[in-house]
Amino acid sequence: CEDGFNYCGHHLESLGNYRAQIDQALGQAGQPNDTNHEKNSLFTCVDALGDILFLDFCAKGCKDHFGRNDSCA
Repeated sequence: CEDGFNYCGHHLESLGNYRAQIDQALGQAGQPNDTNHEKNSLFTCVDALGDILFLDFCAKGCKDHFGRNDSCA
């Protein structure tokens, strides 16, 4: 991921092997790590190494905006 950008979980998964990082970020935020939360949560990329932090769960779905920040629907 690119430092400073927000990504949906399903977008991160399409970029590479982010499953473990997604589950870790959800756990650190006290969120469940079910498939819905993995795919429809919003994360921010915090450094050039690809580390992520949980921002929000998108109950109505998460939208990809390729080339700019993803967002909740």
